[in-house]
Amino acid sequence: MFFSNATIGVFANKFGGWKAVIVCCFLFGLIEVFGSAWAIHLITAYGAKFNAWMGMADWALVFPVLFQGLTFSKLFFWVVVALCIVYMVVASKRLRADEAQANAQGLTLDQFYGYGVAEDEEEAVSTSPATNAAQKTVRILVVCGNGQGSSMMMKMKIKGYLDKRGIPNIMDSCAISDYKSKLANTDIIVSSRHLAGEMEVPEGKHVLGVQNMLNPASFGEELIALINTVSQGKDSKESKDA
Repeated sequence: MFFSNATIGVFANKFGGWKAVIVCCFLFGLIEVFGSAWAIHLITAYGAKFNAWMGMADWALVFPVLFQGLTFSKLFFWVVVALCIVYMVVASKRLRADEAQANAQGLTLDQFYGYGVAEDEEEAVSTSPATNAAQKTVRILVVCGNGQGSSMMMKMKIKGYLDKRGIPNIMDSCAISDYKSKLANTDIIVSSRHLAGEMEVPEGKHVLGVQNMLNPASFGEELIALINTVSQGKDSKESKDA
């Protein structure tokens, strides 16, 4: 239950404090337990043999309903497909409208949704360290153990931190098992300190291990220093090529 409830706990704490963490994680824990039991019961009732189940919130919420619906009629599958199509159409229209509003306000979509908004510890912004870095787009890969919770949240936090300082960036995230496949399109890898020690990168690439993955202000100066190094390296390479 770590993946879903850990992520839920972070957002619950952000918007509702420790009481929200207790309530939300407890409720989702019940959903995961009873939803998984419901799905497993339906599978075994039809004589299917299996030896594993992913006890996560999405599995426990979606699959039991799907399985139960299919027990009533096979047409239920097409009802679900139709609902998904309707949702995608509506969501795409909403997304395009949000993008238009964000562009009109001079914001990125993440900033429009509230990500990257300055926190108390980020109020004082020094733009001088980023002067050189702002000339080049830096490609940052955020890595965590499974590429699902921590790295995705950290990616949004870093993007907001860099956008606020006017540093062009391309962000990506993945599991540690996949980082080598993304090295060609990466300048800097950011991860927790214990994972940073497990990664090997070629010359010209950099790995930054951090203590607090969800607070870019705690490692911002070090990250900007690396960005400046990358930018200078790109300038040198372009000069040689010229």
